[in-house]
Amino acid sequence: PAGILKGGGAGVPTAINGTQNQITYWTDANTIGSTAAISVGLGGTGADLTAVPTNALIYKDAATTLGSAGVMPAGILKGGGAGVPTAINGTQNRIAYWTDANTIGSTAAISVGLGGTGANLVPVATGGLIYKSAATTLAGTGQLTGVLKGTGAGAPTTADQDDLGDGATYKQYNPAAVAITGGRIGTATGLRLDNRTWVQLQGLTPTAVGQMYFCTTCTPAKIAVSNGLAMGNFTDVIGGALP
Repeated sequence: PAGILKGGGAGVPTAINGTQNQITYWTDANTIGSTAAISVGLGGTGADLTAVPTNALIYKDAATTLGSAGVMPAGILKGGGAGVPTAINGTQNRIAYWTDANTIGSTAAISVGLGGTGANLVPVATGGLIYKSAATTLAGTGQLTGVLKGTGAGAPTTADQDDLGDGATYKQYNPAAVAITGGRIGTATGLRLDNRTWVQLQGLTPTAVGQMYFCTTCTPAKIAVSNGLAMGNFTDVIGGALP
């Protein structure tokens, strides 16, 4: 028959045939066969990759074959374990970070938990105070002048002359009216006490003994001084009762 002659040892010679355009290889010690693609074990791909697009990624898709998922999308290659590789993408000009053990993502600002601010602080005014604004972010105030005033869970601000009446622990003063030199108030300066009516003093709880106010509705007008820490504990500074 037509084909490649194969000796039969002590027997009759025979013919070996294959398939046109296929690879010839030894199927055993004295027999030649054909295959459509050389297996991975024999240094081939185990598959016809003619249809794979140009620039497509080729990967091991089975024990004896290679395969392809086509042209990879633009991005960073991410292995799929035993599955098909994929691409990871982010947003231009953003920070790259690990979103899990094997995935990279992007964020507009590094969170406080990762050692960042969690926000874009470029718009914060020069000299603005940076403070914790939420669990994972920082924020900034405007340009503050004066004595800093905390607002609890709110943004810091500055104290004013009315904060004492609101219960804040700030002393009211006029820096242009009081000058202290060598521990004494200068003779050319004046000291102004906060004004309170008698009704206001009766409802006011002193924070210290010796706290003084000018009683505007006392007759005559008097300086009231606290002599205790209970509500309304005020007497005339020179002795006697109010009002």
